[in-house]
Amino acid sequence: MMPESSADKSVNLLGPLAGVRIIEMGQLIAIPWAMKMLADMGAQVIRLESCQRLESYRSDSFYGNDTEGEFWNRGANFYEHNRNKLGITLDLTNPAGMQILKELISISDVFAENFTPRAIKNFHLEYEDVRSLNPGIVMVSSTGYGFTGPWANFGATGPATEGASGLSYMTGYADGPPELPEIPYTDYTAGEQTVFAVMTALMHRLRTGQGQFVDISQTQAASATVPEALLDFAANGRTEPRIGNSDPGMAPHGCYPCQGEDRWITIAVDSDERWRAFCGVVNKPDLAEDQRFKDSLNRWRNRAKLDELIGQITTQWEAHQLMN
Repeated sequence: MMPESSADKSVNLLGPLAGVRIIEMGQLIAIPWAMKMLADMGAQVIRLESCQRLESYRSDSFYGNDTEGEFWNRGANFYEHNRNKLGITLDLTNPAGMQILKELISISDVFAENFTPRAIKNFHLEYEDVRSLNPGIVMVSSTGYGFTGPWANFGATGPATEGASGLSYMTGYADGPPELPEIPYTDYTAGEQTVFAVMTALMHRLRTGQGQFVDISQTQAASATVPEALLDFAANGRTEPRIGNSDPGMAPHGCYPCQGEDRWITIAVDSDERWRAFCGVVNKPDLAEDQRFKDSLNRWRNRAKLDELIGQITTQWEAHQLMN
């Protein structure tokens, strides 16, 4: 028989959001990702899906990696974004289905959706409608371009809002075109900011008893990740250049070739101390004494030559040797 634990019996093992109920009408990533994180913290998330329109991530799988079984249960991304949730399917064009949703909203703390404003208006589920059912509810709407404005009703995913925010314009090599990241980056950025916004709104309600409407724009969420570039353009008219794998505050910072075909390693050195340590690891102590690379500023000024020298060094190593 195991001895009785000495742990504090008051510890909440269910998570800090235990007792919070969330109704989610989410699609793809932005809202499902955010609500997943809240579910991980203990909230009860009830995910609403359509009987007629299947969530596309349910059936998506990587090419050549199709799984067997029901086509609606084949999407790994769907399960990654929707773990720890309850689910219900409703036909919102049917009055009975809409009535069930309204009853759920009336007993919940948060209503989250990422439809276009036009669709939510057609469902009669705008904030004023929802608040009439539950005055203390927190409603969060995640859109591509905001709940108001000329682009409000444009549907969007990460690649579109990465362009609209200017993020993709700043991404790429100095002599190349703008590039998109390998993932829909702004979907995840908006999702994380949604979590903070919902938590803040719940704290506000705890203090005041008042619900809130939270308008999350993916474009604004992405713009918030590059404030220096926006301020520099607004104040000085300068456009942020594309710098490839470089970093404005670190050198070396890049992807370097190793032994073997198409083998690479990424290296980032953020201090003089780590620069000296790196030189010791690759058996090049003289490089640490080179006046061109003696400190962070000089390494940055001479980064082109530094990248060339480091590339010559790394080609003498296997990637896993350097990594270890």
